[in-house]
Amino acid sequence: MSEACSGRFAPIEDMGPGYCWQTPTIFLPSRTVVVVGSSHAQQLLAALLPIAEERNWQLVALLQPGCSFGIGGPDPCPQTSAAFLRYLLEVGPDVVVTMATRTEVGSADGEHAPLGFDDVVAPLLDQDIAVVGIRDTPRFETSPVDCWTRQRDSRESCTVPTSELLAPVSPAEAWDDRPGYRNLDFTDLYCPDDECPVVIGNVLVWMDHDHLTKDYASTMAAPARDRVIAAVEELSF
Repeated sequence: MSEACSGRFAPIEDMGPGYCWQTPTIFLPSRTVVVVGSSHAQQLLAALLPIAEERNWQLVALLQPGCSFGIGGPDPCPQTSAAFLRYLLEVGPDVVVTMATRTEVGSADGEHAPLGFDDVVAPLLDQDIAVVGIRDTPRFETSPVDCWTRQRDSRESCTVPTSELLAPVSPAEAWDDRPGYRNLDFTDLYCPDDECPVVIGNVLVWMDHDHLTKDYASTMAAPARDRVIAAVEELSF
């Protein structure tokens, strides 16, 4: 997504350090979908873009590195999230996609809902804007790719059990009964068989200690396709 937001998607106010990007304007999109959040939301765009193109979705991204979408956390996160929320309520997309949990470094017990998540999601649902919440990617204590660089002949030693990184049950499941809300969990695509390897199918999975590589995220488009389409196109009020 290389185009700055323009036309009806141009920011209605100065969102400070926030960023707004879009795919080329579609005259009659089947859905308008806005991805909101930090770099953990941004990393999934490589998987979402092919699906959006296939389904004729207008895709917009509101991104602030280091800031989950929620009215909480250190500055400038609360201010940016509040500005993003005002933007969404003004633009009125069909669906908002955001991270529904936040993981902590090397801690399964640390996974939690983003601070102030309810404060941004509830107003969207109240305005009949559907929300798809995606479970966060794990945060490793040390970079798996650094481990792999040192031990390419023993990549298994760089594999970490999912149970050491993610909660047994996603905290986002607390939202499952909300009309207009849907959870998505892609953990099985980058941590299959309850383990998080550094390489899958000869593609490097991790860019650093908590981000997917663009190449691997792109490979997720096909296996994630049906569940993404179901979440985005079947949500209704």
